[in-house]
Parts: sequence; structure tokens; C-alpha cells
Amino acid sequence: NLIWIEDRDISVKPSQIISSPRVGVDYAGEDAKLPWRFRIKGNKFTSPAK
Repeated sequence: NLIWIEDRDISVKPSQIISSPRVGVDYAGEDAKLPWRFRIKGNKFTSPAK
């Protein structure tokens, strides 16, 4: 497995960051509801929060 992180010198304002519960972790009980899924508002590569 590989995670690639690259600095492209792009700034994201805190108001552009959305958090929501993670998807597919129902087995985690109450922790499944924690807002540990982060995405950038309007990003076409992520699906909206459900």
C-alpha cells in the first residue's frame, strides 16, 4: 500500500474544509459517528456527506 503526499503550495481556508462521519465503519459503534472524514468543499473527486 502507498500513500502519496505532495506539497503543491496550495492554501486551503479553514472555511473550505468540511468534516463528516466516516462511511462504512458501522462496526465502530458510537465512534462511527465521529467527524473524522475530511474533504474540501466543492471537490469533484469526493462524494458529499450522507
